[in-house]
Amino acid sequence: SNALTFTVNNGKLLSLVTNDIVYDKVSQKIFASIRSDSATNPDTITVIDPATGSIGPFVPIGVQPNKLTVSQDGQFLYVGLDGVGAVRRIQIPGLIPGPTFSLGTGTMAGCPTAPLIVDDMEVVPGFPLSVAVARRYTGGCSPWHFGVAVFDDGIQRPAFTPTRPLANIIEFS
Repeated sequence: SNALTFTVNNGKLLSLVTNDIVYDKVSQKIFASIRSDSATNPDTITVIDPATGSIGPFVPIGVQPNKLTVSQDGQFLYVGLDGVGAVRRIQIPGLIPGPTFSLGTGTMAGCPTAPLIVDDMEVVPGFPLSVAVARRYTGGCSPWHFGVAVFDDGIQRPAFTPTRPLANIIEFS
């Protein structure tokens, strides 16, 4: 790679206790999931304007918001809620919290039944109501990967990948 020099004007340092951040190219905003242990605005999603450095509003979203993804059309933000093993959809214009859908539970030989959480997720290109989720088993046994499932408007498709091989990071190509 080659060196590149550039100037940053009006730089601003932001201090947020986040689990994940994602950029929406349509609104040109950054969304952040604020951790449950944050001293201010825990269990919320916030908007960061990278042009001005402004933060807010903070939208209460559910217990332990973590992984985030945005639909290509900028219509929806999806938030993994680790505290309840679910995903919540937010309508980006207006930041309107929408439906929440469960990722279910899983079990492995010799291990307890436990909630599944989001390890990674991506909105299906061209289908803003469909999201692929790499699910993570929380029962304390290994391997923790529990397959990739696609949810259409919160309803899981019948077919999903097996728990092995490990496919905990997903990207559409």
